[in-house]
Amino acid sequence: MKLKLSALALFFLCVSYASYGQINNLIHTKDYETGRLGELGNVQKFGSGKESMILLPGWGFDWTIFESFIDRFKDKYSIYAVTFPGFGNTMAPPMPAENGVFSNLYWSGGILTGLKNLITREKLERPILVSAFT
Repeated sequence: MKLKLSALALFFLCVSYASYGQINNLIHTKDYETGRLGELGNVQKFGSGKESMILLPGWGFDWTIFESFIDRFKDKYSIYAVTFPGFGNTMAPPMPAENGVFSNLYWSGGILTGLKNLITREKLERPILVSAFT
């Protein structure tokens, strides 16, 4: 009897979920404000050394994963700790155009543009890039 009730409960749960509608992860909700493509989510600067270093976290993380690293090296380097758009409470980039081709690396291109703009704006010469893809 317990098994029948469990199966029946699972059936009703599935039916109610299906009637609720499907979630499309490729569309932002109408009230969501996106960041601008080509801008980084957040950049924090630490230190004032002659050499420059840009810290790039793995997907899903923000710059804070580098805090202990920053503490050890901020006296030697000018450190720019980056958070990619959409992570660490930053605004996600806009979605590609309808029927866009995701293999065009739309968001990755936006991050590269943001990094190029950071390097140009801060007049960084040959910065060291450190990534932590965990």
